[in-house]
Amino acid sequence: MVQPITDYAKFFADAKQAVQELDELKQKEKMLLDLEKQLENSLKTKKKEVAETISLTVKKRSDEIAKSYDTELAKTQDRIKKARGKREKAKSQGEKERIAEETQGLLQENEDLKAQMKTIFHANHVPGYCKSNLYYSLYFTKGFKEFMTLLLMIVICFLAVPIGVYYAIPNRMTWMLAAVYVAAILIFGGIYVLIGNSTKMKHMDELKEGRLIRNKIKANKKQMKKIENSIRKDKNDSVANKTYYADIVIKDYGKIVVELDGKAAPITVENFVKLAKSGFYDGLTFHRIIKGFMMQGGDPEGTGKGGSGTEIKGEFNANGWMNPLSHVRGTISMARSDDPNSASSQFFIVHKDSTYLDGSYAAFGKVIEGIE
Repeated sequence: MVQPITDYAKFFADAKQAVQELDELKQKEKMLLDLEKQLENSLKTKKKEVAETISLTVKKRSDEIAKSYDTELAKTQDRIKKARGKREKAKSQGEKERIAEETQGLLQENEDLKAQMKTIFHANHVPGYCKSNLYYSLYFTKGFKEFMTLLLMIVICFLAVPIGVYYAIPNRMTWMLAAVYVAAILIFGGIYVLIGNSTKMKHMDELKEGRLIRNKIKANKKQMKKIENSIRKDKNDSVANKTYYADIVIKDYGKIVVELDGKAAPITVENFVKLAKSGFYDGLTFHRIIKGFMMQGGDPEGTGKGGSGTEIKGEFNANGWMNPLSHVRGTISMARSDDPNSASSQFFIVHKDSTYLDGSYAAFGKVIEGIE
């Protein structure tokens, strides 16, 4: 039941106070809402800053990793490039040595022929220029190269020079061109006839003999070129990049099958295959056996001091050849003396991993059957 208002002054005072409290609560509510909004905005800003910081850190680290990876990759590629370069250089060196060895006789013969020609010309007072390629091309033309030289001289003397002289004349006229050509014919033709008469008529026999000597030198050069091409072809078609298999039969013990890596050590494999095919190893023994290390054979004397009579380049890292094979159990490698290029016919097979030999001995294959 509603109570009647008896004290209006007190009632209005209480109502006024209640309205004031309500206004204060509304202001506090508004302040709290503003504060909440500010805190939300601040939180969003902080989140954005943290996200940007994380993104920058991740990007920086990614860049560092990528840069480090690229640097290491470049270093690795550079090492591979250098290793390949050394290997190719060693291959080329072996190839050059073989070319020099097989063409040495022809090269020496050419030197002797040149000396013979010089002696003949000097003894008969033949002018020195008569030994030149140009002289023989002009007066004793033989072969396509000399014919082209003769043709070139004709073009220069009777075409290029007259035209050049004509165009160098100021206020030139057509008749001047004919005069220049006549002058060229008289001058160059006269010089040609003069030299020919002064040499061919006096020294025809010596010049003919010189022609024969030059022909022989030219034939020798062609032969040397054929030998060089043949050796280069052999390098590509023989043992290089090929795999060979060899059976080593040991009396009372059985058979060992070895796989020879022509890519890792082409010179060594070629030498071993050649000796094996020739029967060099037939009947030889393993003259040196160290239990737990290796067994060594290939010595025709059986003393450890013999060989085939031919020494080959040592294909191992310390000697400038990048050999990828490691001396693990079953590896076959070449024996040698202190000289890195003294390997001949002796080889050894390691019984257990002996990787400390890597880089100092030319491993060239592995046992694939019979290691027990």
